Amino acid sequence: MRKEEHLSQVYSMTLLLLRYTFRRYAVTRYKEQHKSKQKSRKLKGKVAIVTGGASGIEEATARLFAIHSAQSVVIADIQDEKTEPVAASIPSQIWSYVQCEVSDENQVKAMVDWTVQQFGQLDIMFSNSGSNEFIMKQREQTRFLTVFGIQLDNFRA
Repeated sequence: MRKEEHLSQVYSMTLLLLRYTFRRYAVTRYKEQHKSKQKSRKLKGKVAIVTGGASGIEEATARLFAIHSAQSVVIADIQDEKTEPVAASIPSQIWSYVQCEVSDENQVKAMVDWTVQQFGQLDIMFSNSGSNEFIMKQREQTRFLTVFGIQLDNFRA
């Protein structure tokens, strides 16, 4: 096995393990919070956007924001079919869904504008969407650049 392939596999497995561990932690914490009727008020009155909120770490984050009494959690994703289970676990008066491809700057701007128009504010932008694919094959370079670009855009000022 070539060094690049090995590194690619190690990176992919590490990322999957981190996502799995965080999700397990978030789900456990969510269940604990739900059992005790006292909700945390850390995010009371705050409006949040969670990109990629239909699955993974982002899904767990959207649920945690709801636990901590966020006024509204806007889930922005391209995975329409995965949104329903998330929505079922968050009170309907709190969550909203916006279909948004985060690699398209115009769609991101429209999502932010919609959120501010709907709720009058935007306090939290949890921009962590992307893909856990790490592709090193030369014939798939375009896909790699897309995935990598989404990850880099999350850190752009």
